[in-house]
Amino acid sequence: MPFSLIPTRFRVSAALLLALGTTTVACRSTTPSGAPSPAETPTATSSTRPADASSAKAGTSSPLTPEEELRQFRQRRFGPAIEGCKSGNAGDCSRLAHRLLTGASLTERSAFEEALRGGCERRQPDACAGLGALLGLGTSATQANMEQALPLLQTACREGSSIGCAMELEARPPRTDDQAAQTEYLQKASAACERLGGSVCFTAASFLAATAGGAPDDARTDPLLAKACETGSAESCFQSGIRASEKPGDGPARARALYEKACGLDHGPACFNLGYQLLTGTGGPADATRGREIALQACHLGDRTACDYLGATNEGRVLPEELQSGRQPYSSDEERKQVQRRFCELGGAESCTSVAFALGDRAEKGGHPEEMEPVLGLLQKGCRRGSERACNVLGHVVKDAIRACEQDNGGQCLVAAFAYQQGIELPRGRGPTLPSDTAKARELFTKACERGIQPACERSR
Repeated sequence: MPFSLIPTRFRVSAALLLALGTTTVACRSTTPSGAPSPAETPTATSSTRPADASSAKAGTSSPLTPEEELRQFRQRRFGPAIEGCKSGNAGDCSRLAHRLLTGASLTERSAFEEALRGGCERRQPDACAGLGALLGLGTSATQANMEQALPLLQTACREGSSIGCAMELEARPPRTDDQAAQTEYLQKASAACERLGGSVCFTAASFLAATAGGAPDDARTDPLLAKACETGSAESCFQSGIRASEKPGDGPARARALYEKACGLDHGPACFNLGYQLLTGTGGPADATRGREIALQACHLGDRTACDYLGATNEGRVLPEELQSGRQPYSSDEERKQVQRRFCELGGAESCTSVAFALGDRAEKGGHPEEMEPVLGLLQKGCRRGSERACNVLGHVVKDAIRACEQDNGGQCLVAAFAYQQGIELPRGRGPTLPSDTAKARELFTKACERGIQPACERSR
């Protein structure tokens, strides 16, 4: 079983579950989830490759900054497809559209926009579907706007884009209390699946699972998942891999093959599961070197679990069971901090939290409250990315600092000033949410300075 990953029986689209009124969402997929149909799948005429070795291989110290490491990875993995889609290459446009459905970052979305627009102008259906996906998801420069997205998705669907059909259907799910509408929805999804394969087959399977009342109908969903995977749906291959991994006999070996296929289609979680199997020898021979490289690809593709796994295990040098038995992956605290800071910057959550704990412990033991400024920033980053530890500790640190400052503790006034300067955002019930307030921060810097905390004095001016 992958590290820190407990798969559910069947993972479905989070947005679809919420729209159907399901209260519990257990999902690592995106919306909609799938990949191109046969006509959409990158072929030998596409300028892309199914997989790519990482620029900074796991197990080696990268001379690049994390930002440059990610930039080079994205350029090598998606750069050819961007140029090809601009010229109207169907396989390249399909790859970009598919990536939008498997977790493209805001940076990637912005980089894809011009290419998808060019491909759509050249009447490539998947390019128009991708452009619709961008409008529906939003970019670093634009807000999500599904009303503008729907016409593009509808056109793309009519012209043969399975991605367009999937996104159009998932954007407009039927009411939970309207059985006739649910039947019609499933009929549309099934008909599109029969015609196009790919993403919309996963939409049909996802809908069946979401409306099964806790008892998935494998006899109906399995054929849809199989067809979706065979015709290019990365999410279906990933979900099928999870299901296979839970079965005895050759299940883990079948899971490995399915994860391999999904990873080649830029599915980050599938790459991580594949990398873990390679590291542990699950479902086939162990290959530590390739396992670390594939896990690093997963991290570069935005899978936080992969980033945090590599940070916790010194880039896969130590397995989780070895950690539990007490084996230390790092030779020194400085090495640990350096590697985990890298994986924090690459997108991890617990990696940020671990670095924050190390820095905070040093600041507390050394009596240097001025060193808490980066600690708060790292805890905030970890919390926003889903680290429960980060949210809990950040809430306590901020509450305690404000309370102690009110009792004239100068060092804690400095910490409270950092909190107001940065602004603190916490989930409900975890602690105070503080908007960034420069005036309040300056007031607290002044108070800390007046109580003898010299580093606060320059900040109070």
